[in-house]
Amino acid sequence: MITSRRGFAQYTDSEYVSGYLVNDNLTVAGISLPNFTIQVANDTSADFPAAGVEGNLGLSFPSQGNEYFFNPTPWWLQILDQLQEPVFCASVKHGRPGTWDFGFIDRNKYEGEISYAKLDNLTVSGGKWQFTSAGVKVGNTFVPNNMATEVDSGASVVLLKDTVAEAYYKRIAGAELDPTEGWRYPCNATLLPFSVEVGNGNFATIPPDLITYRTSEQTPGLCLGGIQVIDGSKQFLGDIFFKSQYIVHNGRTKQIGFAKQKADNR
Repeated sequence: MITSRRGFAQYTDSEYVSGYLVNDNLTVAGISLPNFTIQVANDTSADFPAAGVEGNLGLSFPSQGNEYFFNPTPWWLQILDQLQEPVFCASVKHGRPGTWDFGFIDRNKYEGEISYAKLDNLTVSGGKWQFTSAGVKVGNTFVPNNMATEVDSGASVVLLKDTVAEAYYKRIAGAELDPTEGWRYPCNATLLPFSVEVGNGNFATIPPDLITYRTSEQTPGLCLGGIQVIDGSKQFLGDIFFKSQYIVHNGRTKQIGFAKQKADNR
């Protein structure tokens, strides 16, 4: 059923989507919800169609933001009790389709153990999958940075405060901060691994081959880094980070877990 209402959502990287609202049955992973309110997008920022995105699923907790004003309880929380385990897990890939597992943890997709971080207070975080990180590593060098850290598949890159991003790029030969494109470097530069503390002194690492975001649109031979700068009181781990990790979201314990994706899985 088509309603007279419209919905609007804006994401971390300023991309947006808006459109009219309809009520219909929603089925995901074989689980259906009747009379669910769905936004049918007829206006988006340019990157959505360019990226071949067919739709977005809200995976945060309820909040006072604009994301859930038409569904006070997000769909994943409504189906939580129907799942074998109260989790959903991300296995995002580089250059090919990834998977989201609902209700189970797939041991074949990661190596080692899963390191869990307790989520920050949901009222303070606005319902986001956010924890507090003690800092990062540039190669093997620890950089203290006690900061709220949001795990956000809606962001394309990793977004850090300027001093932390600079600590990484000052170790990369030829890296420069362009006022339009952000941090960039020669595409043949030797990059370092970048790691984020994810609780209890454990680190999740982005390997050098996944650091680059894309080539420069302004200067041939230069590439844009997947680590960029954001102002504000928290940092964001976007798709560049997701492609290196198997990420477990536990809606019941309010924890988020990280394990290195198997090399043949990413």
